[in-house]
Amino acid sequence: MTPADRDQRRRAGAFFAAVLLAMFAIPLVARAHAELESASPPDDAVLDSPPSEIVLTFTEALDTAKSHMELFGPDGAQVAAGVADPDNDKTMRIDPPVLAPGAYEIKSTAFAAHDGALKREVLTFTVNAPSPSPSPTPAAPSASAAPSASPSASASAPPSVAPSPAPSAGGDASASGGDVILPILAALAVVLLLGVFLLRGRSRGGGGA
Repeated sequence: MTPADRDQRRRAGAFFAAVLLAMFAIPLVARAHAELESASPPDDAVLDSPPSEIVLTFTEALDTAKSHMELFGPDGAQVAAGVADPDNDKTMRIDPPVLAPGAYEIKSTAFAAHDGALKREVLTFTVNAPSPSPSPTPAAPSASAAPSASPSASASAPPSVAPSPAPSAGGDASASGGDVILPILAALAVVLLLGVFLLRGRSRGGGGA
């Protein structure tokens, strides 16, 4: 084997060794960074109701002392902030207040716990304004509820008043007749007594003569 062949083999071996080293080094470098794996709500999401929580999940454990995120409202002011979850060091969480309709922005700063590599993310979502509820349509009156054309006679007729009984003419005549007869009978009795008395006086006078 000539020296040129040996030199060529050395170069080929060095090349393959460099390729193998790069193949093993690339995954290690990628694994050292905490990449964003998922977000809730997702980036560019359009929501009909405001989210009750905001959660970012990363591929690697985070440095909980340094990692944090902020939520900014439609006017650019900070609405809420969050840090790494102590129960899950791969996530950061925000429990926001009730959010008004508008566009919101999430800014996160993640430090990998393994090597302290920094990863920044900016995500957005929009909360839609609630749609107004339709006004209820008034129901058409049913045929049975329509007023009758002819009013009911029993409802419109005035209450009848029973006439008070008229005084009986015969009762008054009998009463007045009794008042007239009694004095006449009494007068006849007096006249009769006087007649009897006079007759007796005469009979006594005639016998004495």
